[in-house]
Amino acid sequence: TTLDKDTCITRDDCLIEIYRKLRPGDPPTVESSETLLENLFFDHRRYDISNVGRYKFNKKLALYPRVAGYKLAQPVADPLTGEILAEAEEVLTRERVRELEHKGVMSVMLALESGETVRVFTRRRVIAVFGCGGDRDQGKRPIMGEIGGRLADFCVLTSDNPRSEDPMAILEAIEEGIRPTGKPYAVIENRTEAIRYALNMAEEGDVIVLAGKGHETYQEIKGVKHPFDEKKVVADLLREMES
Repeated sequence: TTLDKDTCITRDDCLIEIYRKLRPGDPPTVESSETLLENLFFDHRRYDISNVGRYKFNKKLALYPRVAGYKLAQPVADPLTGEILAEAEEVLTRERVRELEHKGVMSVMLALESGETVRVFTRRRVIAVFGCGGDRDQGKRPIMGEIGGRLADFCVLTSDNPRSEDPMAILEAIEEGIRPTGKPYAVIENRTEAIRYALNMAEEGDVIVLAGKGHETYQEIKGVKHPFDEKKVVADLLREMES
């Protein structure tokens, strides 16, 4: 009965039908369906099973099965002492990676034959919290969204310094870039609430990246610089979560 109801004949028909089911409302194409399925089940940049698979298998994966045989793009330092444990250009063996893991190293930067560099983490997900500044190059906003969706496992889109612009209009432009990647994301304009969301969803071993504000101690909205020290915001939220 199920086969009788299946109207798909070719591979392309199947891909388009899958995309319609998973992304209703978005224009279905073969390319977007292939990208979506790859992001759901295999992320070649992380050398790990992504999204659906990561939740099932990532706890069983250490660092060494994914990085052995690759060349380091940057030196690896002891996370406690700062001592250099491995130099750039070193080709990692399994035994060498186990030594680094025993020292508490949780990630390494690899140099790929394609010329790209990629950071590989020893555990679970990367959750990125970011936005784009207002009154700046608008063409970069979709590009930022695409990069976030491609490199992170989950993105929380939020305000940076919207300045004179409408914060939601900026976020909509970022969405244009992240949506085709197929990666899950949330839009929370209030930056404090966005950070709270990321902290609440994070599980042991996840890495949260707060991008954009850095050393700044303010957030500029409609010409007014409001006090906003991200380090203090995170500390306050963690205390709140522990109480």
